[in-house]
Amino acid sequence: APVNDLGVVVVDEEHEPSFKQESSPRYHGRDVAVERARRSDAVCILGSATPSLETWHRARTGDYQRLLLPDRVGGGRMPKVEVVDMKLEKTPPGGSHLFSKHLQQELSAAIERGEQGILFLNRRGYAPVLWCPNCKEVVRCDQCDVSLTWHRSVDRVVCHSCCEEASPPKACPACTAPGLRMLGSGAEQVEGALRRVFPDARILRMDSDTMHRREDYERSLAAFGSGEVDLLVGTQMIAKGLDFPRVTVVGIVSADTSLHLPDFRASERTFQLISQVAGRAGRGELAGRIYVQTNSPDHPAIRRAAAHDFETFATEEFALREELGYPPVGRLLRVVIEDEDERRANATAAACAETLRASIGEQMVPILGPAPAPMALLRGRHRRHILVKASAALADGAFRAARRAAVEFAQAPSGSRVLVDVDPVSLF
Repeated sequence: APVNDLGVVVVDEEHEPSFKQESSPRYHGRDVAVERARRSDAVCILGSATPSLETWHRARTGDYQRLLLPDRVGGGRMPKVEVVDMKLEKTPPGGSHLFSKHLQQELSAAIERGEQGILFLNRRGYAPVLWCPNCKEVVRCDQCDVSLTWHRSVDRVVCHSCCEEASPPKACPACTAPGLRMLGSGAEQVEGALRRVFPDARILRMDSDTMHRREDYERSLAAFGSGEVDLLVGTQMIAKGLDFPRVTVVGIVSADTSLHLPDFRASERTFQLISQVAGRAGRGELAGRIYVQTNSPDHPAIRRAAAHDFETFATEEFALREELGYPPVGRLLRVVIEDEDERRANATAAACAETLRASIGEQMVPILGPAPAPMALLRGRHRRHILVKASAALADGAFRAARRAAVEFAQAPSGSRVLVDVDPVSLF
């Protein structure tokens, strides 16, 4: 950016994974901001209520100066957080299995007092899984290794990876048995359940299915801010940045959505999400209350987020990362091989792994794989990945050698698509 005499660079919500560019060139916007400020002799401010472990570690070791803001804007109190074990919940008469008894009672009381509530579930559609009770198979996308999501409003099943859609099958595609069952819930189902439980409430849903243009987003937030809406249901887009003083109840319908993903940052992301959503309540003079519904009430990420205890969570999570050699202690290099021909994908991945191992010689740097990627099929391409883990002490040697070898391998003709991601933020 052609800024003359640059003095300050501010990166708000610096922990957001969306700052990482997932297509080439794969840079991290936060790290670019820090380097840009350094070259301009400027100040870079990284702001977050839930910093990434990388930033937290740099502040702890003195690379960054840590500045704390212990009080909320306007002097409001942090909201009380109640963790609800959904395994013990029973659906009350006239209620919904999606909401705990206390959450339903608090939402009802808030509406009667003229206050507002927010329901968060980071999953689109009505039902994320269609399951056959006869053969136990799940209706999946033909081009991707994911289940199809049913969107009730348009009566279509949609792949959220490649965007292919079709009419919902009347029978199981695998065994032709009728009677497919819906498993799980999305924001659309939460909205429908709220309308049944609170028929007189004014309810609005905000997700990528309902917010097609920027004007839709702005109009919806204006309606909620002016009090025309009692209950707001939404996905990631309502998790942070909203400041509505009359919001006193926030319900996280399922805190487990991101908790058990095959990614070493799953706990960190869950903690951040709960903390950010919890920050939407009690921002004015009215006290706020948060209900975190989960099937894993004793998980450290959920317990620490409920206690607003970032420092303890970061310390415990850092110890686990240190033991396993994951960032911020070490560095990662990920190579992804994609090919429409599965055998060729396997052969290219094996050759790449051999090249990487040869590049580091006898140095003690783990090279994991090749193995199927968590999403092993995407848009018709079979995917294999390799992970290089280097501790900080070896990063300048073996890591650089592995990086050079990976880039050279990716540039050489192999018939497969080879992607090199240095310091990945996602392992999908």
